[in-house]
Amino acid sequence: MKYIRTESGIYEVVKSNSRSTEFIYPTKKGIRFCYRQNNKCKFADTIEELCDEFRGIWINYWEREKESEQEDAHEEYHYDKERDVFYDDFEELTREEAIEKFDIFYGAIWTSKGLIFVTKLNDDLRFKLL
Repeated sequence: MKYIRTESGIYEVVKSNSRSTEFIYPTKKGIRFCYRQNNKCKFADTIEELCDEFRGIWINYWEREKESEQEDAHEEYHYDKERDVFYDDFEELTREEAIEKFDIFYGAIWTSKGLIFVTKLNDDLRFKLL
């Protein structure tokens, strides 16, 4: 399966040729198909390759601390495609270790609106688009 990253998110490619790309674009009214091809779009075989960073989050900590206006407890990671691990300055995590360590493990991209979560690691150790 192929994926495309645009200015607004990461989407599943339905079909592509040299002039245009058809991809699934969810809206409030349902799913529509878009056709777009420009230099700002990036393509990859996996979602992980298109994310800027990954965040592991502990929900219970966040629920407990949100009343004191502190940020949610999270750790930021990047992806090493060659070794299929997520890493930061101190450790490396496999997919299994990420699921074991955190309540939720998100993939995110930076946009003009800030950091947005675009994918989530499921129990079957695969990322699913949000």
